[in-house]
Order: sequence, then structure tokens, then C-alpha cells
Amino acid sequence: MFSGSIPMSFGSMERLAEFDASRNELVGRVPSQFWSLGNLVRFDLSNNSITGSLPSDIRNMTKLKLLDLSDTAITGSIPSEIGQAGNLEILRLGSDGNKTLDGSLPTEMGQLTKLEEFRMLRSRIDGTIPSDFGKLSRLRMLEILESGIDGPLPSEFGLLTSLEGFVLHGLSVNGTIPSEFGRMSSLIDLEVRFCPIMGEIPSEVGLMSNLEELILEGTDIGGSIPVGLYGLEKLKRFWVGSSGVSGSISSEVGQLTGLTELRVSNNAFVGTIPSEISLLTNMETLVLSGEEIGGSIPAELGLLARLAVLSLNNTNLSGSVPPTIELLRSLTNLQMDNTPFLSGSIPASICERGTDVVVDVVVDCERVDCICCGCPPSQSPSERPTLVPSLSTMPSVSARPSLVPSVSMKPSVSDEPSRSFAPSHEPCSPFSSIAADGTLLSISNLDGAVLPVALPFIFQWRGQSNHVYVTVTTNGVIWVDHSADERGCCEAFPVELGGRYEEKRRIAVAQEDLDPSVAGSIYTLEVGEAFVVSWEGVPHWSPFSDASNGLNFQAALYSDGRVELRWGEGNPPPDQKVAAGIEDDLAGVAVPAGGSPFGAGGITDEGEWPRNQCRAFVPDGQGRYEQLGCPLDANHSDTARESCG
Repeated sequence: MFSGSIPMSFGSMERLAEFDASRNELVGRVPSQFWSLGNLVRFDLSNNSITGSLPSDIRNMTKLKLLDLSDTAITGSIPSEIGQAGNLEILRLGSDGNKTLDGSLPTEMGQLTKLEEFRMLRSRIDGTIPSDFGKLSRLRMLEILESGIDGPLPSEFGLLTSLEGFVLHGLSVNGTIPSEFGRMSSLIDLEVRFCPIMGEIPSEVGLMSNLEELILEGTDIGGSIPVGLYGLEKLKRFWVGSSGVSGSISSEVGQLTGLTELRVSNNAFVGTIPSEISLLTNMETLVLSGEEIGGSIPAELGLLARLAVLSLNNTNLSGSVPPTIELLRSLTNLQMDNTPFLSGSIPASICERGTDVVVDVVVDCERVDCICCGCPPSQSPSERPTLVPSLSTMPSVSARPSLVPSVSMKPSVSDEPSRSFAPSHEPCSPFSSIAADGTLLSISNLDGAVLPVALPFIFQWRGQSNHVYVTVTTNGVIWVDHSADERGCCEAFPVELGGRYEEKRRIAVAQEDLDPSVAGSIYTLEVGEAFVVSWEGVPHWSPFSDASNGLNFQAALYSDGRVELRWGEGNPPPDQKVAAGIEDDLAGVAVPAGGSPFGAGGITDEGEWPRNQCRAFVPDGQGRYEQLGCPLDANHSDTARESCG
């Protein structure tokens, strides 16, 4: 490391092309002769205690491409003559320490048509950003931090089509973000922090197809998130903090599948957390704090396998903490403090990850039980402090079903010896539409699609293994705890039970090639003790598909592992078959639906449909399933009834 001052003799090196003395302990002024070295291409004195000023002689440095005087004690203003250093590509000024530069940004900087990077750290520079900056057509990075710059952002910034990074921090700029920003098609990083920018997020932001980071923090921006923003496929980080942005987080947030970090805090957001947030499988940080967001915590959050930070502090979230958060194996920080309407407990497994994983957990101890949060020992409900919100803000008990009932509250089949499933007495319920009250799944207008869906309880598949979500397909199949990909979704159908799926847990409700993009819909609804998935009016796929061959069927899942398959009206094409039954390839279990019209492997004959029938599949206590159920249609013979039992 060098110390002392720069020798005067260095200024006479006329052929000197590069001088890099960055990160040393140099002091004193730059020898005046340096500013006349016409062959100098790179001049870097960053991170030194160099003093003096930037002289007008800089116009002589006609070959200079890089000038880095950042983190120095250079004082004075930026001379207008800098515009004559026409080959300059990189210009870095200002300091992380004392603010020494002053004056204003000269309009002549617009003459630096080869400039690719301009960074100015802390300074006393004031005035406005010249509109001539719009002439810097090659500029890729613009960063200005902590200065007295004010006035509006020039609309000419929209001409910077090569710009990849735009960062403003701690300025006094006001006005709005110009709609012309939407023309910056190369922009990757857009950050405006602690600047009194007003207005709304322009809808034209949705045109920035390469945007990966959008950070708006400490501004006066209001309005809602524009719909176009949810179409930014490359967006990875989205922060909106301490601003006036309002409205709700749209279900369309599920389109931002590349998002790794979502921070929404101390704004004016309302509404609920959309369940579609579970589609953001790359998410590592989720912060929704200091907002008026209410409703329950979606159980689907448990699907975010990479989530490390989850902060829900200072919100109006209500109901129980879903036990599905124990699926967050990457979690290292969980914050649920000051949430007076939230109740339940943090799963013990969150606190017992072992010495190699430290999970920092903070909750509202008066409402939520947690063994690793420094909370006092659990109190009985009568001993807990009363925190009852007004009826106008808290949903009624009848309107707030238990989100995730405990498995112990629902006995398994093996604990219910008195229960009878006599085959001839219809041990399951008939098909009944849930369209009026059910939740419409987002795949209802797609063909060949799958969607993970969280269950409102822990499902004991085969009476042995616990699962908290299933994957629903458009083609009449439910995969148990299977990732949302297209394997086994979209090939030729039907596939017989006990067939060729590897490492799959399949509930074939009416498996064939269906197309809800033409007609019909798929719904889910918790009905009593059952979670029902219902395909209603969904036709078989063909180039001429229409609603005339729509099929109606559903599956009902119970926490103890029971599964009911129900079929209503249906009119399949005469050459089509369907498959139904249960298969667990991992455990070597395959139970095809039996009884007319099902044949070998649970497959119907061509054109046949199990109209107004159901089948019940019950864990047998040995890790397998046994089928119970008969046709409910009186037109079926007694022989058919006996065969399905």
C-alpha cells in the first residue's frame, strides 16, 4: 500500500496511458500536469485522501475513458469542460464519507455520448438533473446518491434505451416517475429510495420486459400496483416500502414465477394474502409487514420450499397459524409480532431444526404459542389476556372455519371400529355441484395444466403418511403431495391403475384427456369434514371440443385418509374411456375402481360413464386401501351392486 503524495514527476509522463492508484493512502493534490496528459486512458484514484478540485484542464484528456475519483476528498464543482472529454466511458465521483463536491451537474455532460456509467456518491451537488442526459444513448448505469439534487425527473430519460441500472437514493427530486420510463427496454434495476417522488407507479413499467429489480422505498408514491407489473417475467426483487402505495396484492402475483424477494411494508395495502403466492417457488424472502392486510395466512405458503425469511409483523391477519409452515425447511427467520387477531401455535419442528440450522422466531406471545420465542409458558384460554377486536373488523366465528384442524381431532379409520361401510348401503355421497360456493381454480381456463392446492387439514394418505397439499390436474387426476410439473398430466389417457407411473401417488377421479379451456371449470370447497375437488362440465379434448360432452365428477378427501370418487352427469364421446381408482407406486398399492362400468385396471369401456355413482376408498390399517361403494343409480342391477362391493 502506498502513502504520501503523488510525485510531481509523474505529470511529465506524456506517454502514460493508465494510472491506477486506487485503495491506497495517498494524500495531497493531484499534480496539475496530470490533467494535460493527452494519452491517459484510465485514471483511478478512488479510495484515497486526495484533495484539490477537478480543473477545467480536463478538456485536454481527449483519450480518457475512465475517471474514478470516488471516495476521495476532491472538492469544488464539476467543470463544464468535462463535456470535451469526449471519449469518457466511465465517470465516478463523490464520497461515501464527507460531502465535498458541490455546484450542479453541468448540461455539457450531455456531450459525453460515449458515456456508459455515471456514479456519483454523496455530495453537496444541487440543482436539477439536466434534460441533456437524455442524449447519453450508450449509458448503461446511472447512480446518484445523497445530494441536494431536486426538481422533476426529466422525461428525456425515456431515450436511454441502453440503460440497465437506474438508482436514485436520498435526493430531493420530486414530481412523478415519467411514463416515458417505459421506453427503457433494457432496464434491469430500477431503484428510487428516500426521494419525495409523487404520483403513482406508471403502468408503462409493465413494458420493461428485462426488469429484474424494482425497489421503491421512502417515497410519496401512491396508487395501486399496475396490472402490467405482474407480467414482468424476469422480475426477481420487488420492494415497496414506506410509501403511499395502496390497494391489494392481486392474485396475478402468481405470474411472477422468477421472484425471489417480495417486500411490502409500511404502505397502505389492504385485502388478503392471495393463495397464488404459493406459485412463487423461487421465493426466498417474503415480507408483508406494517400493512392493513387481513384474512388468514394461506396454508399454501408451506409450498415455498426455498423461503428463508417470512415476516408478517404489524398486520391484521387472523385465524390460526397454519401448521403447513413446518414444511418451510429453508426457513431461518420467522416474524409474526404485533398481530392481535392471529392465534394458534408455531409447530415445534420449526424450533427443533438441530444445531446446524438456527431459526429466529418472533411472535405475539399473548396470542400465539411458541416454545422457542422467549414466550412465557402457555396459558389456558381463560388465563390469556383478552384481545377481542371490534365486530366490524373481526369475522364472526361462523364465518371463520378452522383453517387446519388437528389430525388428533379426527380419528383414523383404525380408531373407529363401530363405523360400518356396508357395500349395499351407499357408503359415500352422490355428486353435488360446488360451483356456487367453491373456489375457482386458476387452471380452469387452461388445457393440460396442473396446480398445487393446500389442504385445510393434514391428510393421512393410506392412513400412514401425512400430506398438506395435493396437485390438481385439468385431466381428472389428483397427485398426492406431488410437485406441479406436467409429468403424468398430459399424455394419452386413460392409464390403468397399477400401470406405469413411477414414484407417484395418484387419485384418478376420471382420468382422460380433458379440456376446460373450451368449457367447464374446476372448483375446491371444504364441505363438512371433506375437502372436495370438483370438475364440472369439463369436456373431452378434441379439435371440435364443445360443452355438449361435458363431464361432472369430484373427489372428496378426508383427514383420516378416506377418499370418495363421485360421478354425476356425463356424456363422453363414443370412442373415449376413463380410468378411476387409487395408486401409490411408491408403496406398491393399486386399487382400481370396481363395478360396472369399470373393467380391468379401473378403465371403462368406450363411451361408458359411471353416471350417478360413487366409490369410497378406505385405509385398511395395513398401509393399503380397500374399496367400498356401489352404483347409486337404480337402473344398475343387483349383480353390479354386488360386484362393486
